[in-house]
Amino acid sequence: MGRIRPTAFWEFVAGPINAGTFGPNEMDLTFGPETKFASVPGDLKQNRSPFDGLQFYGIGHIDADTRVLTMSLHDLEGKRLYAVDLEPEA
Repeated sequence: MGRIRPTAFWEFVAGPINAGTFGPNEMDLTFGPETKFASVPGDLKQNRSPFDGLQFYGIGHIDADTRVLTMSLHDLEGKRLYAVDLEPEA
């Protein structure tokens, strides 16, 4: 039996749009994760009210021609805080 190689993957977390703000939590280092973007500080008081404005949402868009997935994270005013284009596997 061959060794199983994990496939690289991305995880995007945003929202829920009207709930207390938590995190970021301690990261499980099993698969060698890397934080690319975080919208809240690590020392954030947990369960902050939505009135504090620390609510976010994400949008995923796949281009029909190139099959590139664009993921973006936005604040409540719609300002794009982070975006990444992910190419499809060959």
